[in-house]
Amino acid sequence: MELKKLLLLILIGMVFIMTDIEKAMAFTFKEEGGLANVKGDRGGLTKYGISKRAYPDLDILHLTLEDAVTIFTSDYWLRASCDKLPLRLAVAVFDFSVHSGPTTAVKELQKVLGTTVDGLVGQETLGKVNQWKEDDLINQYLTERIMFLGDLTRKDPSQEKFRKGWIKRVVELRAYLMEVQ
Repeated sequence: MELKKLLLLILIGMVFIMTDIEKAMAFTFKEEGGLANVKGDRGGLTKYGISKRAYPDLDILHLTLEDAVTIFTSDYWLRASCDKLPLRLAVAVFDFSVHSGPTTAVKELQKVLGTTVDGLVGQETLGKVNQWKEDDLINQYLTERIMFLGDLTRKDPSQEKFRKGWIKRVVELRAYLMEVQ
C-alpha cells in the first residue's frame, strides 16, 4: 500500500475506493491519532495506536506511519484473520484488535458466535460467521465490546476515566461501518 495514497484517502474520506485493510486503518488511525503519552494509559507512550507496552523494544517516538501500517498489517489484521472475515466485521475486529489485542478481539467474537473460545479464527469460527446476518453479528459484537470495556473498568478502576471515550469510539465505529462497502 502506498503511504501517500493512504494519507490522501484518510484526509478526504473516500472509503469506497480503498482496499479492505485501508478502510480498517482509516478509522483506527483517526481514532488513535499521533503521539500520545496519557497519564494512566496502560499502553504508555503510544503513536498511531502502537504502544510501548506492546512493543517495548520499538522506538515509538520515531515510529513512522509506514512502520505503523506494517505492524498493523502483520500483528493485527492478519493475526486476527481479518482477511478471512466479511469486510465490515473485519473492520470491527481490526479496531478491537488494535485497542485490546487480537486474541481478545477474536475471543469476544467467538463468545458472540457461540464457538470454541480460543482466540484463533479457524473453520468453526468462520462457519458460524457465515450463519449470521452481517448487521446482526456486527451489532452483537459491538455490544460485546462495550460489555468487555465495562468489565475492564470494573476490574481496574484506574481505567474508568477512559471508558466514556472508549464507548464513543465504538459508537463512531458503528457509524463508520454503515458507510463502508
